[in-house]
Amino acid sequence: MILQSVKMAWKSITSHKMRSFLTMLGIIIGIFALVVLVSLVDGASSTITDSVNSMGTNMISVSVADDHSRPIKMEDLQEIRDLSTVDEVAPSVTAQITATGAHGSETWSSMPRWRRM
Repeated sequence: MILQSVKMAWKSITSHKMRSFLTMLGIIIGIFALVVLVSLVDGASSTITDSVNSMGTNMISVSVADDHSRPIKMEDLQEIRDLSTVDEVAPSVTAQITATGAHGSETWSSMPRWRRM
């Protein structure tokens, strides 16, 4: 039974050479694309992991969402830097503006600006 199936498959492959070639070509291209995609994702993942690891474990990021009651001043950041456990302080400013007019609304966001103290 199995030998008969193998003989029929071989006969089908040899009698339809172009169809067999195109099928093999499609499988080869699919496997190649999959290997390339997995390699790219793995390389990007390791690059991002190395980048995050190079920052160190002693880094903290603080975001203030509402500073209307008491905005943070540069003097406050200098006080934080004067602590013995803090090496560097870098403030960042981000703004978002929404303008609404007769033709709809549009939103602009500024990129963060960093300044080393």
